[in-house]
Amino acid sequence: MDKSLDLFIKLVRESTRFVNRDFFELRTMQSSGKNTRQFAEKTCQKMLECYNESMTKYFPDLIFTVEDLQTKQIDKEAILINILDGFDNLTKSLPYFASVATKLEKKGQNILPKQSVMVMHGINKIFYAISGTGAWAEDLYGHVEARRLRVAGYNAKN
Repeated sequence: MDKSLDLFIKLVRESTRFVNRDFFELRTMQSSGKNTRQFAEKTCQKMLECYNESMTKYFPDLIFTVEDLQTKQIDKEAILINILDGFDNLTKSLPYFASVATKLEKKGQNILPKQSVMVMHGINKIFYAISGTGAWAEDLYGHVEARRLRVAGYNAKN
């Protein structure tokens, strides 16, 4: 595996390590009638803090919204982070939510995605990809080797 991707995956895992615990905590809260939305918001806030703490050591430019991506000047590279896609699913204790981080590089006037990592704690999976190389999936908490995902071919000539 590419060393930069290995580091990137490690940083994303560090930033989201507590989410599985929070997800199962929310499952027990469903029956107690407590406010799950506030709990999920605290989870997102903690992820934001953890991403800032772990990622900025290696990648100083973090972008958390599409609006910031459009307005911020990227010199060489930046990390685009979607803290939590599927927030409502987390609040309802449904396992279909993810945190996604994508490494962007500037080539000329274009900003291109180079690496991406998606962590889905609810289904115990992590997916990652490198532009032009492929995509893989593995169990988040297991010793199962990564499986290469088959990517559909696309003819971009036309």
